[in-house]
Amino acid sequence: DQYIAERNTYSISEIGSIKMRTSGIFMVLAGIVIIAFYIIFELLKVIVFIPSKMRIAVAFILVGGLLVLASMIKERVSDSKGESFKGVES
Repeated sequence: DQYIAERNTYSISEIGSIKMRTSGIFMVLAGIVIIAFYIIFELLKVIVFIPSKMRIAVAFILVGGLLVLASMIKERVSDSKGESFKGVES
């Protein structure tokens, strides 16, 4: 009886702003991916003479690789904030 789980409660306006922020971030990222895909597709069209289906596949691979790289860098930066090097001598 004495233990009451503490939980986060949000008002309707806070939920709306969270959803709006998430939607905005998703739209910005989708726009960046589309622009990157288009640029890579056009560069491949100019540089390499390969069929258009292959250009699309290569563009998707490059955009996907860039997204994975960006997420790895973001994760590394966030992980490095919690690291302490007090015992390390330079």
